[in-house]
Amino acid sequence: MKQQSNKLSSLNNWSIMSIIVALTGILLIAIGWLLPYQANAKGSYLNSMTSQYPQISSSKLDNCAVCHPSGGGNDDNNLNSFARDYMDNGKNFAAIENFDSDGDGAINIDEINALTLPGDANDKPVVATATSLPPTATSTATSLPPTATPTATAIPATATQTPETVSTTISGGGGELNSIDVSVEFPAGAVDTDTIVSYAHLLLPNPSGFLGIDRSFQLTAMQGGSIITSDFKLPVTITVKYPADLSISKDKLKLYYQKTDNSWSTDGITTTVSNTDTELTSTTTHFSKFAVLTEGQSIYLPVIIR
Repeated sequence: MKQQSNKLSSLNNWSIMSIIVALTGILLIAIGWLLPYQANAKGSYLNSMTSQYPQISSSKLDNCAVCHPSGGGNDDNNLNSFARDYMDNGKNFAAIENFDSDGDGAINIDEINALTLPGDANDKPVVATATSLPPTATSTATSLPPTATPTATAIPATATQTPETVSTTISGGGGELNSIDVSVEFPAGAVDTDTIVSYAHLLLPNPSGFLGIDRSFQLTAMQGGSIITSDFKLPVTITVKYPADLSISKDKLKLYYQKTDNSWSTDGITTTVSNTDTELTSTTTHFSKFAVLTEGQSIYLPVIIR
C-alpha cells in the first residue's frame, strides 16, 4: 500500500513539473514573438525620423511617444494625429512638415526643431511674449500755440508668400518638381523606379562665416516608404530663384548642403548664376538640407578713445 502511494506521489510531481515546463515554453515563445515586433517598430519609422532630423536624437522625440499616445502600442487604434498624417501622406515626414497635426497652433517642423511632440496638443513650443514699455512723458510748451503734428500714415505690409511643402512622383523616365522658388529636374535614368520627391522650405539662421538670402530648403526622395541615402544614378538639376535687388555680390552665391556634422559644403555640387541674374542653377547626385550662401566677412568698427 505504501509503495503504491509513493508511485502516485511521483506521478503527481511529474505532472506538475510537465505543466510548469509547458507554461514556461509558451511564455518564452510569446516573448520571442513580441520583441522582434517592438524592435521592428523602432527600427523602421522612428529610425527614419531620427535619420531625417538628427537633432531629435536622445530627446523625448526619439521615443515611441512621438507616434503613440501611451508611449507604446502597435496597432492603428493607438496612433496619434501626427502618426496618422504620416501614414496618410505616403509615410513621408517632409510632406507633413507644414501640417499642424495636433492643432496646437505650431506646425510640425517647428515642433520638431523645438523638440516638442507634434502629436500632443499639450506639448508645444514656448512663444516669447513681448513686454510693453510705459509711454514716456512729453513736456508741452505753454507759451507758444500748439504746433500741428503731422499724422503718420501706415503703409500696408507687402504680403510675402511662404513656399509650401511640395511632393511629386518621379519615374525612371525622369520628371520635374516645382515650388515657388525652387525646381528640381530629374533626367531619364536618374532613378530606376517610382520615387516620391519632396521639397520643404526651411527657416535657418545663417551659418557662422556665411551670408544667406532666405533660400534654405530640404529635399528628400523616398522609395518603398524609405528615404534614399545613396546617390542618384545621374545628376539632377536644382534651380533656385531669388530677387534681383540683392545687396550682396551675386556671382559669389553658391548652393551649399549640410553635412552630417552640421557643417556646410559645396563638395560634389556645381553651381552657375544665370545671365538674368535672378536664378542659380546647380547639379548634384544626392539630397540633403540646402541653402544658397556666400562667404561673409566680419565688420570691425574702430575704437574711439576720448
